[in-house]
Amino acid sequence: GKSTFLDAVLNLLSVDGGSIEVLGKQLRKLPAKDPIRSRIGLQAQGTTWAWSIKVGEILAIHRTLYGVSDPGIIDLLGVRELSAAMYRKLSTGQRRRVDLAVALAHRPDMIVLDEPSSGLDTQYLRAFHEILEERRAAMATILIASHEALDVGLADRILWFDQGRII
Repeated sequence: GKSTFLDAVLNLLSVDGGSIEVLGKQLRKLPAKDPIRSRIGLQAQGTTWAWSIKVGEILAIHRTLYGVSDPGIIDLLGVRELSAAMYRKLSTGQRRRVDLAVALAHRPDMIVLDEPSSGLDTQYLRAFHEILEERRAAMATILIASHEALDVGLADRILWFDQGRII
C-alpha cells in the first residue's frame, strides 16, 4: 500500500476516485513539461539506469534536467567520489546514495522517498537525515514510505496502511 500510495500521489497510476493535488495542482492534468514537475524530487524503489552509465553521467543528466545541483548535498552523501564508477557495479548502499542525491540535489519543494534508508550505512544515514531536516526547515513537503524507525521519527504526521487502506 505504501508504494502504491506514492505512485498515486505522483500520478504514476490511475486512481479509482477523488483527486490528488501536489503543490496545489493535479499532476494528471498537467503537461509532461510543466515546471511544477521540477519542484519534485523522487527516490523510488528499483531505479534503473542504462547498464553502461557512470555516476558522473547521472549527475550531469540531473544538472541538465533541473539547472541546479547542490554540491553540498552531493558531497554529504559521498556521491562525488563515485563519479567514475558504473552505476550497475555499485553496492546497494552506494546506489541508494546516488538515488538520494538525484532526488535531493536540486532542493525540491516536495520530496517523495520510498524506503530511503535501506542499505545506508550510519555515516550516510546521518547525512541523509541532516539534508531532510534542512529541507523541512525550508518548508519542503516530505513523503516517506518506510519501515525504519529513524525515518518515521522525522515525521509530523504518520499514515498507517493495512491491506491497502489508511487506518
